[in-house]
Amino acid sequence: MERRLTLISLVLISIISVSTRFYKLSNFGPWADERISIGIANGMTLSDPIKKEVFTNFDIKSENSVKNVLRATVLDNGNSSLYNMILHYWLILYGNTEYSARLLSAICSILIVPLGYLFAKEISNSNLFLITTTLWLSIDPILIQDSHEIRAYSMATLFSFISSYLLFLIVFNKSRGEYLYIFYSLFGFFSILSHYLTGYILLAHFIIFLYFKKDKTTDFKLIVCGMTVCLLFLFWLFWGGLKGFKMLNQQFSGWDVQISEGNPYLLPLTFKNVIAGWIQVFLQLFGIPFQDFGIRMRSFFVLILIPFTTISLSYFLKQDNEIRKKLIFLGILTFTQIIFATSAAFLQGHCRPFLVAYSVFSAPSAIILLAFSVYFTAQIKKVVFWFLFLFFSFNMFISIFPVYIDNQGNSEPRNRNPHFLAANTIAMTYQKNDTIRFANIETARLVNIYLPDSILIFQTIDSASGIKIQPIR
Repeated sequence: MERRLTLISLVLISIISVSTRFYKLSNFGPWADERISIGIANGMTLSDPIKKEVFTNFDIKSENSVKNVLRATVLDNGNSSLYNMILHYWLILYGNTEYSARLLSAICSILIVPLGYLFAKEISNSNLFLITTTLWLSIDPILIQDSHEIRAYSMATLFSFISSYLLFLIVFNKSRGEYLYIFYSLFGFFSILSHYLTGYILLAHFIIFLYFKKDKTTDFKLIVCGMTVCLLFLFWLFWGGLKGFKMLNQQFSGWDVQISEGNPYLLPLTFKNVIAGWIQVFLQLFGIPFQDFGIRMRSFFVLILIPFTTISLSYFLKQDNEIRKKLIFLGILTFTQIIFATSAAFLQGHCRPFLVAYSVFSAPSAIILLAFSVYFTAQIKKVVFWFLFLFFSFNMFISIFPVYIDNQGNSEPRNRNPHFLAANTIAMTYQKNDTIRFANIETARLVNIYLPDSILIFQTIDSASGIKIQPIR
């Protein structure tokens, strides 16, 4: 009976994880960074001049090649090259729509849930713990938010989580197969190539290596794995990553102006802002993101004491050294992010590194750590467990809704994709030998992504009288 109930629970959780990712997946048009991803995946740098004065949709679409995807990636800043390449082929197969583009992120996010189940099963076989872990991974607001983004976050989170899982198997002697080290190296490389900020997960792996030093053979193999990831990444830098880093530095230098203009995402570096950054990250990681409802953090920041107290109790009251080591492993994966973000904030002179989106790569490990800590309280007093289980489940569940109404804090919700709508209008009303006039190059490129291949459409840039589309934030 217990096995049957567990199986039913896991099936229901699987349905929840799919539903929360797919619901309203294409209801909103792409925002600024998503438009960049779509453009790059189509081989475009959106601001690139168009060579011909009068051009066609076929001229624009002829740029859609692997070579141009890599070129556009480097000209952007060199980040997310693997994601951009995979998205390029994905859109060729499934079409240039918001749904198909976001579907890639949604699938990556869904796969994190069964992987979390396997990871948690290595810590404890308790059905209560496994159900808690998979349920929270299926309704984690950060993971769901990124599953609705045409960005690399979900893919990079999946790849870095796989590498962490493989490292766990190596450290705790679950398998000594050589293939384990090969796949660990590959997914470590895939994660950093999907998003540079997964580097703090690899930093956590290095700290884990130092803390859990094993026998000489295992240590040597892990050193070889680390060197392999570094050498592969150096190859990417030589191939184009260094040029991308120059573009990234130019973007960083422009942030100083935005700080002086009061950009809320670029708060100046002060002790108060750093502490606020720590609290904001941990509230989000542990499923208490009430700021997405527009509530000021000072109204609920004390809630951070609940997960911190629970995690501390599970470590200090647990006498099993093996379990303690596993908690330390998860703790390093969870808390290295804040060390990395703090160091980056001091180097850059502002608090942007505490942006919640950058902490997502720690989210799966944080959820497993929290779920095990809450499960531990069931062994002390059942009522405490049920209080904590319902508290976190309720907070995570209600915090999903800002994703579906596209209302982050006080931001205005997005409308449907205006470039897609413009392309449909052009396709339906275009007459042979007409010339479509666009107000600027970026609008022209974005509209051309959605124009059909069945007709030849002549176009030009006319800033005085062209099609002007209100950009989405």
